Amino acid sequence: MGDADSCVMNIILAIISGLITAFVFPTRFGHLQLPNLGFLAWFSLAPLFFALRHASPRRAFVYTFITSAIFYSISLYWLYTALNTFGGLPPTISVGVMILLILYVATYISLAIALATWVSERTGIDRFWTLPIFWTACEFCRNYLPFNGFPWGNITNSQYAYLPLIQIVDIVGIYGLTFVMVSFNAWVAGNFGGSYNGRRKTAFVVVMMVLVLTYGFSRAYYVDKLQAGRPSVKVALLQGNIPQEEKWQNGMEEEQLKVYQDMTKSLSGSNVDLIVWPEASYPYPLLANIENLPKENFGLDQLQGEHDTFVLFGGVAYELNPKEALPEKRRQLRNSMFFLDKNG
Repeated sequence: MGDADSCVMNIILAIISGLITAFVFPTRFGHLQLPNLGFLAWFSLAPLFFALRHASPRRAFVYTFITSAIFYSISLYWLYTALNTFGGLPPTISVGVMILLILYVATYISLAIALATWVSERTGIDRFWTLPIFWTACEFCRNYLPFNGFPWGNITNSQYAYLPLIQIVDIVGIYGLTFVMVSFNAWVAGNFGGSYNGRRKTAFVVVMMVLVLTYGFSRAYYVDKLQAGRPSVKVALLQGNIPQEEKWQNGMEEEQLKVYQDMTKSLSGSNVDLIVWPEASYPYPLLANIENLPKENFGLDQLQGEHDTFVLFGGVAYELNPKEALPEKRRQLRNSMFFLDKNG
């Protein structure tokens, strides 16, 4: 295969990696909710890593940029709605800002992989070792730098549904699991390319996976055993599905509040212990140190005399500072939670 043919094939592999990686995260397009494909994250980077097996740092940057640009274009499409619908920016500016952010994060990871390739060329260290190290370091840096970072699209987040796999995070953090996942992808790529193969690398991956799964299953067993025989709490989670563009609109407060009042009233006689409203569900600002609220505001008047029921709800709390010279700073707002008994 000529150099041109090889380059085309590597670009195709990079595109495949970008598409698969985009869909390993929870994905929704309009009313279409895709199934959980998180398990593919253990293989989604393998086509890219296969393309990188003989790539120069410059080509490594290009292939990785293709993968990450496709991934972020799909996973960050919602930014347009956030900027245009809720931010009030014109369509052209919204699209421009979204594209700039995609290019920024794609460049970030591409530079890291190009540097990993450069280190391998200069030191002779196999790319099986440098790619996971630099990928993990890149995710860490991107989450914090610059301007407080952009913590979106960490590969570990795709594993939220696989409890045995993610228990190890309480010891090594998300970046420890990221290193394991990226190493596994590099090993899978080696099984096709031959450049990463070897007993030492296979043993390394096997040991990591055994440690992760052994700890995960043992931790789950311990927690299940700890919970066995403990009293349970009956919880009702309410979701009013109020459109985002209607929240905090003047004149709509009573209508929005009634949605949750009616849902709470419908629980009368259910002997539920805890009723949970969503974040920012209470449409009026509340004094931070308030101790009592009218129970009818929450539909609790229908639960009077029944089971001891509590309500946890989200709202905006404010604190007054009359000593502040600037009027706009005399009231400080905080996103808060409130906890009520059935008497308010």
